[in-house]
Amino acid sequence: MEPTFSPQAGIPVSSPGFWPNIAALAVTGAAISVFFQAEYGSCGDYPQHFHACWWGLGIGAAAGLALNFLHEKIPGAWRAQPLAIGFLRFFLAYIMLSYGVAKIVPTQFPHLPANLDNTFNELTPMRVAWTFFGYSKGYQMLMGWAETIPALLLLFRRTWLLGALLMTAVLVNVVAVNFFFNVCVKLNSSIYLGIALFLLLTEFGRLRTFFFTENAVPPPVRRTLFQSPKSRRIARILNGLLVTAILGNAGYSALTGLEYLRQQESVTPVSGIWQVEKMERLRDGAWMEVPAADSLRLDRLYFQGIFGIFKGPARRDRSTIEVDSVQKEIRVTFMTARNERPVRHAWQYRQSDALHLHLSGRLWDDSIRIDCMSRMEIK
Repeated sequence: MEPTFSPQAGIPVSSPGFWPNIAALAVTGAAISVFFQAEYGSCGDYPQHFHACWWGLGIGAAAGLALNFLHEKIPGAWRAQPLAIGFLRFFLAYIMLSYGVAKIVPTQFPHLPANLDNTFNELTPMRVAWTFFGYSKGYQMLMGWAETIPALLLLFRRTWLLGALLMTAVLVNVVAVNFFFNVCVKLNSSIYLGIALFLLLTEFGRLRTFFFTENAVPPPVRRTLFQSPKSRRIARILNGLLVTAILGNAGYSALTGLEYLRQQESVTPVSGIWQVEKMERLRDGAWMEVPAADSLRLDRLYFQGIFGIFKGPARRDRSTIEVDSVQKEIRVTFMTARNERPVRHAWQYRQSDALHLHLSGRLWDDSIRIDCMSRMEIK
């Protein structure tokens, strides 16, 4: 097939390096787009996130196409593809180390009695998955190491291909869980899986020889990116600093995770499961009892560390809490199902004895008072 344009002007379409250049920069653009996603809460998959991904893919592909056409006119243009592959290795390692550490500590899937004290029909599919994963700390930590070990392997030239193979297997499972249990990070997990698959494709020939033939696997073809001893020394220093920064960030995440775990497991004066005995709302300046048929009605409260769950026949409100035992105050932050738009209220509490808790505050738009009794048999 004849080249579409002159080889002197760039890389011809028929060249083996034409499409890999475009693919490498397109995938790099998709990876970079993750940093341009707006934060609406701890969930993802918003239209803006998809728009950022498409922009990243498009800009990256356009840059790859321009690089092909201007290849002969750009000094060192051949370095773009190996540098992009290196960036993708470090990016995927950085991202997956953060997820792995959050499970090793473990904090990503808290073990909440409020979730166990429900039927599956009362939980979202995502909450069902989180309850299952969080039930066993050992299993959660095993999942964390399954993400952490491949991420560490990706950081080093001699082991990154093995890391990409293992990471692909891990991410196939992660993406499957996210899609089948409607977890709101489908887009980003798919981007991470796409990166792992692209890294494998860059070594497709050697992998095919290893898995599907009896021939000896040829050594990888590596071109020296920098020729002078000084530039190679600088490259090694920068590489070492980058690896150190990624590992340092993972270590910092582990330390902050340990503090978060301590908060999750902390015992406060209101910790426990409480049965609602009486609930009143303020209407026209007077306190009126909330009937059982009212959608505002609560029958169970769960306070565990920094988590608070308010459950009734027709509602289930999730929140984080901060207990001030001096002021006898619970600062409650209610969250929507997608962890968006936090609504903060300050509740007052008092305990007539160890088994009775009295609360007053606002539940979304209503001022309420609640008298509770401890469910000691469930503690």
